[in-house]
Amino acid sequence: MPFPTVYKMTVENLLNQYLEHQLSGKASYHVARRIIRQLFNDLRNYDKHKLTPLQVLTWHSEHRQTPHHANRALGILRAAYRWGLPLGLTSQDPTTRIKKHPTESRSRYLSRAELQQLLAALCQEPAQFRTYVLLLIYTGCRRSEARLAKWEDIDFEHRLWRKPKVKAGRWHVVPLATQAIEALRRLPHKNEWIFPGMKGGPWSKSTVAKRWVQFRKKAGLSTVRIHDLRRTAASHMVINGENLSVVQQMLDHSSLQQTAIYARLNTATLARALQANADRLSTGY
Repeated sequence: MPFPTVYKMTVENLLNQYLEHQLSGKASYHVARRIIRQLFNDLRNYDKHKLTPLQVLTWHSEHRQTPHHANRALGILRAAYRWGLPLGLTSQDPTTRIKKHPTESRSRYLSRAELQQLLAALCQEPAQFRTYVLLLIYTGCRRSEARLAKWEDIDFEHRLWRKPKVKAGRWHVVPLATQAIEALRRLPHKNEWIFPGMKGGPWSKSTVAKRWVQFRKKAGLSTVRIHDLRRTAASHMVINGENLSVVQQMLDHSSLQQTAIYARLNTATLARALQANADRLSTGY
């Protein structure tokens, strides 16, 4: 669809053009559209050529209570203005000097009691969703890796999952626990996808998101995000004494530094070492 001959002058119009011509068909489209609908009421009627850095700063600051959402909204506005510059849709970028709100990295993982609560609730779910969640817990995989998994990726004989084109840009082979293999064996083979959608492709991001929100509410785990399951898999391995390099291999981190955040969880090993050292010191060896 070509651009209209006469452009409206509002920020809302710029954002709509950015959505239609730049993000349409991309995975980020629906997320960006939702954020625009929720966070841009105070900016949408401004003249896009006259929007000032101070106005952007004021708007961004008003959403500091939800820093992650505010930062994503700022990123969308910045991307729209920079996309529009070479097209003549914008004449300047008013977001250039606006800094993102500081945020804390999320470290939420499920306790043993919460894991039991989740597993009990999963028993009431359809087999495909139950297997999807179990795959996340048992392998620590990314949600998109499970969502896009194909039957050809699973080696049932050797209990291996070969994940193609992962985030790090290389193949990643993961051994599958007996529980994961058994859950997969019970699923029907409808097409090439392990978790097929309604139109012949895999589950969509929105399908997974909606099902997870419904499930966590029924399970009484409303604060648990689906990515917390990956963090849970890694955390419990470390808590139970597994070497960080093993956890790194499971998560397919490119460096041990990415995995090092989990080191603080293994306090049991440290406690034993400190106690043994204190015993030696107090007795003079």
